[in-house]
Amino acid sequence: MNYIQQFMKDNNLQENTTFKIIYLNGDAEKFIIIYYKICFSDDCDYGVPIDVETLNDILTGNYKSLEIIPINNIPKTKFIPKKNEEFYYIGNYGGICYTNNDNFLGNEYIIEHQLVFATREQAEDYKWFLDTVDKYKKDYVDDMINFNFMMFEEQELKLDWEKHYRQSNYYFGSEENILKFRKEVGEERIKKYMFNIWN
Repeated sequence: MNYIQQFMKDNNLQENTTFKIIYLNGDAEKFIIIYYKICFSDDCDYGVPIDVETLNDILTGNYKSLEIIPINNIPKTKFIPKKNEEFYYIGNYGGICYTNNDNFLGNEYIIEHQLVFATREQAEDYKWFLDTVDKYKKDYVDDMINFNFMMFEEQELKLDWEKHYRQSNYYFGSEENILKFRKEVGEERIKKYMFNIWN
């Protein structure tokens, strides 16, 4: 039995079983979660194949405090159309476009770099979200409080702000404004469309 097989046995993991590693700091506060798979090919539908270096660090005790937890309910991921399957997306001018996943290179680029949807209704919901972002978003202003969103461990959405340097794509100015935006669109849409969390 090699060390990978031993690791799988010790942690009750099967090939292609997604699991999460929660690294802990000195006072046992969780600070990062990474989803991994024991995956013997590049075709992992969720999570990333665990690399030899990370696995070696676990086995040799370099991570002194962590949890390894198998995941039974795999988080949903964004829609990826199969070959020749129809899909909808938001075009360059803000309209809803419709095509199918053929061999056209432009479609491959759209699927890789944009959100695409199986139905027009789903695309309309995303368009409404983008329009609402435009309604509430504000320009970033140096030396002023600029509120935005951050995704923390366990998929917890929280407010954040920056004052001296820009890190986010979207800012909403004041706390009052960002709370109005969150109330109007709902946390589920923010997680899904801004952070790719599709639960």
